[in-house]
Amino acid sequence: MVAKADLLGRKFGELTVIAEAQSDASGKAKWLCSCSCGAEKAVAAASLLRGLTRSCGAQKHRAPNVIHGHAHAKAQTGEYKSWAAIIQRCTNPNNPGYAAYGGAGIDVCERWRSFSNFLEDMGPKPTKFHSIDRLDNSRGYHPDNCRWATKREQVLNRAYTKLSDALAIMVRESKRSHGALAKELGVSKSTIAAIRSGRNWSDVS
Repeated sequence: MVAKADLLGRKFGELTVIAEAQSDASGKAKWLCSCSCGAEKAVAAASLLRGLTRSCGAQKHRAPNVIHGHAHAKAQTGEYKSWAAIIQRCTNPNNPGYAAYGGAGIDVCERWRSFSNFLEDMGPKPTKFHSIDRLDNSRGYHPDNCRWATKREQVLNRAYTKLSDALAIMVRESKRSHGALAKELGVSKSTIAAIRSGRNWSDVS
């Protein structure tokens, strides 16, 4: 039996392979592809490898002298570029950022393998200076863990995460009350409580 080719992350013309699709009725492999316009299409592996399918097909509805990019305007939007970037670095082993993302266990939820779902959940970028920020950097790209944020907001988020980790160690090792720790560390009692409860630690008074 011939081994099935792994096409995940590969590009074929306007198409980027983003997930394995259900095989056709005869058992032939198919792959879900994202077109540069944002549309998605399940394509037979053989058609991709032989160069028979290189786009979602939208260009056939335009006059010959119209550039493909016109119908594929979504590919030029900041939202699409952000989405495509996270898909690539989390799923494509050949992407330069894969080692720090997909290779490190950072995933993209199944729902967000579709650009339309991603856009529905995240909405448009507030400004051109915003990009996707994961609230919890140990988790992947999921609707409840992502937001549009500026570089400054992302830096503050990472700094807060580090601060929380440092506080967590102190809280874990301390037998002191919320109030005493809060006064010593310069934070609120609710912050101490949140750190303890968030780590499922016993609330030692």
